Amino acid sequence: MKTLRQNAGYRLRLLRKNPGFTLIAAITLALVMGANTAIFSIIYAVLPAPTPYPRGLLLALPGTALGRMACLGTTRGLASFLFSIRSTDPLTFAAVAFLLIIVALVASYFPARRAARIDPVAALRCEIGDGDR
Repeated sequence: MKTLRQNAGYRLRLLRKNPGFTLIAAITLALVMGANTAIFSIIYAVLPAPTPYPRGLLLALPGTALGRMACLGTTRGLASFLFSIRSTDPLTFAAVAFLLIIVALVASYFPARRAARIDPVAALRCEIGDGDR
């Protein structure tokens, strides 16, 4: 745990010392997040119903895989900004993938839990009542 803390501190110092790398890393992260958002939007538009908790992981895994491929493609441009660390650091890739999967699980869990508390008969009555207007 101590080496993990030291490694994180070292990486933060590197980000402060290399603003160009930080900018490119932020742009790459924004592009990957945009790609994940686009993938989720397309999948959500194709699926007929809101996705419950177990399907959230099935949606997050392809997005994470595509994000990893995009990151691997952009790391060649970042390699010149890095010192004493590889541009394809497996710890960083694993940590970001894990974080995105956790975010996807949380994002799909709370709406599913909320939908589970709704009485199906009351929901159908509301839908039928709105259709008459």
